[in-house]
Amino acid sequence: MGVRAGDQRGPLKKLTAADEVWCELVLAGVGGRTIEEAKQRLSYDEFQLWVEYRKRHGPLWHGPRLEHGAALVAHTVASVAPRKKGARGPKFSDFLPQRAQASSGEPIDLETAMKTWR
Repeated sequence: MGVRAGDQRGPLKKLTAADEVWCELVLAGVGGRTIEEAKQRLSYDEFQLWVEYRKRHGPLWHGPRLEHGAALVAHTVASVAPRKKGARGPKFSDFLPQRAQASSGEPIDLETAMKTWR
């Protein structure tokens, strides 16, 4: 029997970059309904294929794409808004603070992801 969300079994582990890859795969419906199912069902070759696809085409889950589009609209509107002479306009990253924060970490390589898989 699995652990329920309300159970208190000690401190939660810190979310790693490898964990984020697995979360994204499961959110996109790849491999199973849980991370454990996905780790059991995906072969090494298939996992590599998904990692390469993600590198080329961006996130699998649609949420970040929608956030990016909304931030682009907000940045465009804010950039043309009147402001005091000499004042700088906002940066695009101002409209995606959580993404800028997340991207400041080191990218995950395949070997690191595979170590968490086993």
